[in-house]
Amino acid sequence: PVNLSLYAQYRAANKNPEAMRRLLAAAGAAQLPPAPSPLKAKGFVQRMTSEESHALYRAAREAADIIQRVFPDRWWLSHGSLLGAWRQRGVIPWDDDVDLAVPREEIDKLQTTAEAEGWEMRRGGPFAWKMWHPSHAMHGHSRSFTWPFVDLALYDHCGEHIIVEHDYHSQVSVFNARDVLPTQTAPFGPLALPLPARPEVM
Repeated sequence: PVNLSLYAQYRAANKNPEAMRRLLAAAGAAQLPPAPSPLKAKGFVQRMTSEESHALYRAAREAADIIQRVFPDRWWLSHGSLLGAWRQRGVIPWDDDVDLAVPREEIDKLQTTAEAEGWEMRRGGPFAWKMWHPSHAMHGHSRSFTWPFVDLALYDHCGEHIIVEHDYHSQVSVFNARDVLPTQTAPFGPLALPLPARPEVM
């Protein structure tokens, strides 16, 4: 069972930096400092060059391979990437990352596997991690992470429900697990990646 008070605590602390710092410290997390995207864009305009787009899809493909081995058929495109797959069959033109949902209770297993293969992972918040491979870096060499990267949204599977946070911990959505699993495969740019069973619900 999932302790829903955990979500309530983070939601309440979302607008209080000191309270958030204490919660993250108690959880052993190092919150990533705020940083603007290395790919600057204003408004809804094409953000990536074709070379950058190729690099991002490569990162998504390689990260997906690791995640599938660790969480067979228990992960999916989420947040902005889910919208992109549903609406445009790829990354939204003004986006610059890939969002994947993975089980929260097993994130340590993913970290161990990914880091053994040269990836780096860092917790960026209570339900969010970043995953990147330094050898693929095109931008951000002076930061604590490099681009391209994959954002991981951690979910909880609680009986007949799946709980996903969004809007930087300010909102929590509860879905019927049958609307999410089993996943289906759909085009995502040059890739085929999993979507929830009923993506329109999410």
